[in-house]
Amino acid sequence: MKNFLNQFTLVTLALLVFACSKKNEAVVPTSINDIKDSVFVKNGRMVFAEISNYENMVKDTTSREKTFRSVSSENFFSLATNSSKASVNASLYDSKFLQRVLNQDGIVQIGEWIIKVDLAKSLCFVLNKKHENEYVDLVKENSSNTHISSYSTDENVLELLASHQSSAKTNGLFCKDRSARVKKDEGFEYLNVAQTLRLDCKVVYQKAGIYFSLQGKIKAQEKIAGVWFQKGLRMDLSYAYSLNVRCGYYDTNSGSTGASDNNEQSYRPYESARGLENYSYAIRLGVYNPEGGGLFYVTRLYQISDY
Repeated sequence: MKNFLNQFTLVTLALLVFACSKKNEAVVPTSINDIKDSVFVKNGRMVFAEISNYENMVKDTTSREKTFRSVSSENFFSLATNSSKASVNASLYDSKFLQRVLNQDGIVQIGEWIIKVDLAKSLCFVLNKKHENEYVDLVKENSSNTHISSYSTDENVLELLASHQSSAKTNGLFCKDRSARVKKDEGFEYLNVAQTLRLDCKVVYQKAGIYFSLQGKIKAQEKIAGVWFQKGLRMDLSYAYSLNVRCGYYDTNSGSTGASDNNEQSYRPYESARGLENYSYAIRLGVYNPEGGGLFYVTRLYQISDY
């Protein structure tokens, strides 16, 4: 195990050596106090009463499940519920959070804004709630409707809406930092000759205008009768990252999730309603011998970087 971690540390130190070193203080997340008043369902879409309610839910992962349970009791059908009925390509939405917040039209309401996130076009389409009778036009992304505006998913869309400024004006007035590009490194690694036991590995940066995430995840799967099922294994995920938030703080760290018996290991160093300026992120997984003893398999290094 020590050799595995030492090898990982050497590689990741080389990966992070070019990282920027802006060291502003990080924003401290706040908690969600009353989910019934702040998050509810209206006309088939999830509604956050205020932008701050949504931002808090993105940051406060411990309260998130309680919110989702409350909303599901109101017959809310998200992208995660049945993606085959979605009017957007659900496979583009890597984040489980996005899949559970957006309805099957790819829409959520945050404050006074009804927002459609279209990752295929890298755009967010926005309609004020006072024009919600034009919802169908929003679903169709009808650009001829003057009540519908669009923003690049590169932008911190909620900040733009809160400021009531156009994208161009806000960039010039507030944040001139670049927007980091979406990147992904993924693949399958097989643990036996028969190729019936594998690891599904992925590290990805996703940006959706209202949501930005840097995540590494590895799932263990076993093939039975031609179908892949989840498989519990003892695994340990090691990680290293550095990142700069657009017009925000700098963060860097490395470590391990710790060995545990599970079908999945993941680590998400960043999740926010504000995008990144740049980042580097690398993960590697060690799998322990199911019959006892130490590691018997170590994955390749999965890494992404945009500086």
